[in-house]
Amino acid sequence: MGTCYASLRLFGRPRCNRVRERREYRYPCRVCMWQRIFSRPPSLRRILTIRVSLLLLVTLVVITLLAFWNGRATVADLGGRIVRQTAQQVDDRVKALLANAEAQANLLAGFAQTGLGVRTARLSSGQFPELGRQLFEVMRANPEFSSARYIVDATGESISVIRRPNGTLVMQRSDRTGWQTSTYRRQDLVPFGDEMRVIFEDPEATFDPRRTLVYEEVRAQKRSVWGGTDLLKGTVDVTTVGISYAVPLYDNRQNMVGVVMVDLSVGELSRYISRIRVAQNGYAFLVEQRGRQEARIVAYPNLDRLLTTEQGLERLATLDELQDELVTKSLDLLLVAARQEPGTVASGSVRRNGVSHLVGLVSASGAGPPWTIGVVVPEDDFMSGVQRTTSFVLGLGLVALAMGVVLTFWFARRLSRPLGNLVTETERVRKLDLAPRLSEPVGVREIDALAVSVEQMKTGLRSFEKLVPSDYARHLMSSGQEAKLGGERRWIATSFADIIGFTALSERLPAEELVKVLAEYLDMLSDEVIQRQGTVDKFNGDDVMAFWGAPKAVAHPGQLACEAALAGRAVILAMHPEWRRQGRPALRASFGIATGDVIVGNIGSRERMQYTVIGDAVNLASRLQGLNKAYQTEILIDVNTAKEAGPEYLTRCVDYVAVAGREEPIELRELLGRRDDLDAAAIMAVRGYEQGLQLYRDRKFAEAVDCLSETLKLWPDDGPSRVLRARAQDYMATPPPEDWDAVTRFSVK
Repeated sequence: MGTCYASLRLFGRPRCNRVRERREYRYPCRVCMWQRIFSRPPSLRRILTIRVSLLLLVTLVVITLLAFWNGRATVADLGGRIVRQTAQQVDDRVKALLANAEAQANLLAGFAQTGLGVRTARLSSGQFPELGRQLFEVMRANPEFSSARYIVDATGESISVIRRPNGTLVMQRSDRTGWQTSTYRRQDLVPFGDEMRVIFEDPEATFDPRRTLVYEEVRAQKRSVWGGTDLLKGTVDVTTVGISYAVPLYDNRQNMVGVVMVDLSVGELSRYISRIRVAQNGYAFLVEQRGRQEARIVAYPNLDRLLTTEQGLERLATLDELQDELVTKSLDLLLVAARQEPGTVASGSVRRNGVSHLVGLVSASGAGPPWTIGVVVPEDDFMSGVQRTTSFVLGLGLVALAMGVVLTFWFARRLSRPLGNLVTETERVRKLDLAPRLSEPVGVREIDALAVSVEQMKTGLRSFEKLVPSDYARHLMSSGQEAKLGGERRWIATSFADIIGFTALSERLPAEELVKVLAEYLDMLSDEVIQRQGTVDKFNGDDVMAFWGAPKAVAHPGQLACEAALAGRAVILAMHPEWRRQGRPALRASFGIATGDVIVGNIGSRERMQYTVIGDAVNLASRLQGLNKAYQTEILIDVNTAKEAGPEYLTRCVDYVAVAGREEPIELRELLGRRDDLDAAAIMAVRGYEQGLQLYRDRKFAEAVDCLSETLKLWPDDGPSRVLRARAQDYMATPPPEDWDAVTRFSVK
């Protein structure tokens, strides 16, 4: 096999006099087994284990003899620190829960005031179906909520969604039986297919939610408030203790018209904090104290001991009934915690049955209810092991530190550069800079594998970028957030583009040629959209859907959409000579553009969603695109788009139409181009057409035919003039009825 020219270092990367190929080290000698074993780059685990273990083994033997006497003080300090950190972590978790409840309540209030127009009209039971659907969505998305409701201030009527003990959701509707009565017809309903089925009905219910303490408090303070822990009345089999967050609803005159409430039951709070792990045997609890009232435990891991029944109704157990000596003794620190700033932990220790426990109390931060968070942890959970090992660090810490610094410096010189390069690459990935870059191997298996993984990840992200709008993908990457269902209302311009005569074209061309032609067409239109700050939403065969105004807001989305449509038409026309030279069909496209308020966001299911737009303006843009065939036009727009386009673009009123799915007629306008790009004959033809359209609408059909005929002499290829003249000629032969409103109605999408 020849002589091996490679030399190996026991703990370093192998050296070879041969040329490296494909990031692998190749040696001429295959006889030496040791050379094969060490020819692969050593792993970072092997380097750290062997070198650091030998160093620590020598130093820790000496440390053991000196650090034993310092263990007790260190253990006590460490235990108190752990309790304080745990209490603050529980505070953060509870604060996040309350903040989510506040956010969802404000979301429901915003939906009622903007979505249903409460600011311009009074809240009433007629809006309950839509409000109920919104409540169902909030309750499904937040399993920690016990109930959510809307209450009408004028009548006491309410719509609620309540979570049963088995987790199912029940909608409860309470309608007033008469204006002169104080009774309500209450119905409990559950979803059954697309409908709601009544499972319980009480025609003479007397419960008025306006008489609850939290409702009276929000009415008195005229702001959002957290109520005290109280009885939550729900359906026939759901009545429990909990806390409510209430948000008032106002009309334009700042009169309160209703209240939105989100409820958290004591049971849900207890289950929530029981899932927070506190060491091995510790636990957390919540204390509530309002004014001079006795402190009450409102959340406790053992729910059976926290709640008791009195006269058929649940209530919170007293401290004596709770029978937890640790909690009772911990409350001695309650006054200390109350005097401190929110978020500052008051800590101490208590004993039970000869066992010492560490205690931490912290006043809940934020603007939530006046709660104090308590944490109780047995010292034995972490003291036994810490007392034996902590002493190693204190005695000869400086010696170990000095040796560690030398070793770390040696490793840092070897590993910092490739790791720094990987950090730079990940920063570029975060900015969606996905250009491939080759890096030299550093001789550590994990780092080399990580570099390869980064390049593979960039390859995958390059594919991902082609499937998701780039602006939205860049927003997700930079924010570090996961895509979630939801949307917001924005002023958006939506465009639909379609190949004219695509059906005949698909029948004439082979499948492979058709795909090639379609890809080139879609590339051209997509490039024009992206160059003008637009977002390509989807491709549906030959149809291209795009929108402007999201995820990045723009000043005039309608104008940008018009520019993209004109540019797309121009680039397609510019390709006609080349296509004819290649023997390919010369494509033409038609566009429909509409501008208005729509919902933009992630639409779909939790597992599969798409960033898109939905709304009336989106549907209108699709209908306008389809009307191009009826009027022999190429770009049809609505009035909002025409206003945003401005006077530099020439548009004309083509007709007044009622598209499929809408009863209200709209003004249908055609975008012809920039005024500077059109000749005088085209402008005169537009004026002649609009004059003929007015004569047509005034039932002067003969004069309209003459006017449109003159227009066609100036512009023989004008499709709308031919269509309108033919329609006027038909009406000359068969006049329309007296109630004719000159609106053309289309029943086909």
